[in-house]
Amino acid sequence: MFSDNSRILVIRFSSLGDLVLMLPMLRALRMEHPTSVIEVVTKARFGDLFKSVAGVDRLHLLKEEDITGLSRMVSLLRRHKYDLLIDAHNVIRSRALSLMLRADRKIRLRKEHMKKILLIKGRRPIAEGFTSQIDRYLEITDSIGVPRPNSRTLLETSEETRLTVSEKLDINGRGDRDLVAIAPGARWASKRWPEESFNQVANNLAGRGFCVLLVGNGEERELCERIRNNNPHIINLAGNLKIHETAAALEISRCLVTNDSAPMHLAEAVDTPVVAIFGPTIREFGFSPHLPHSILVDNAMECRPCSRNGSVSCRFGTLECLTSIDSERVLESVAKILDDLPGNIPGGE
Repeated sequence: MFSDNSRILVIRFSSLGDLVLMLPMLRALRMEHPTSVIEVVTKARFGDLFKSVAGVDRLHLLKEEDITGLSRMVSLLRRHKYDLLIDAHNVIRSRALSLMLRADRKIRLRKEHMKKILLIKGRRPIAEGFTSQIDRYLEITDSIGVPRPNSRTLLETSEETRLTVSEKLDINGRGDRDLVAIAPGARWASKRWPEESFNQVANNLAGRGFCVLLVGNGEERELCERIRNNNPHIINLAGNLKIHETAAALEISRCLVTNDSAPMHLAEAVDTPVVAIFGPTIREFGFSPHLPHSILVDNAMECRPCSRNGSVSCRFGTLECLTSIDSERVLESVAKILDDLPGNIPGGE
């Protein structure tokens, strides 16, 4: 295959969730080639994720997300010849970068756009046989004879990071309460469960003796603040945690309630089960939760799915796929996870 000192380049610009799901592939490469140099190209805003990823020797961060930034990346990477180049994104920009670099072997991620389109158009029987996105990445390493990793625990947070997060929680009044996290945001508005429903879940859990942690990016801080609504047992750290700190916060949480969004994958990467609320997207697209204790909450509707990634506005203007999911059902799913987890302590009234 490759020599012990081979050089491997992996290209994946975005998004955060996809980068997390790609980590088993990186782990497989590292386990099979412990002395090889593994380099990753990604956008600068996601570089922080790799502070919790063992086995990546070098990060190349795309700081300018335009043709200038891509040209600079080409100039930087053309200094080397790679034994293996993996285009784990398979978009115009990653294909262009791949074409301009030297490598003995180049492999590209397989996508299933046609199957997704058939599902969206309602031809479900034709669109059978979907694989998870994790397995789609691992098909790349399968093709070069690299064994799959035994564990899907993907992120390894440091003691220092966990201590930093614990201090932030203590400052905000966590006390000795068990932590349950909520991520109410999503890249697209059409993928967000109503904030009043998240508020009902947060207040119910706080009333049962849990500390509720709201997580998200800076743009979601105001949303999280409205959900918190001055409840002293709900902590809003949206926009105040870096990616690896968010991973550490989720690691010490009992579970996460989330939309179909990046925090869902981040939580499962540190072995924290999720209650994932799906609206316009569906399990068959390959991005659903995979941990045994995780639960996907959705409603079967004729109009689902309506787009590949949830970016299209509801054509009926109702978002019924999400608004029809009540908070009681989500709370029941949270209770089931907590009852099933080892070492559960029930919340008090």
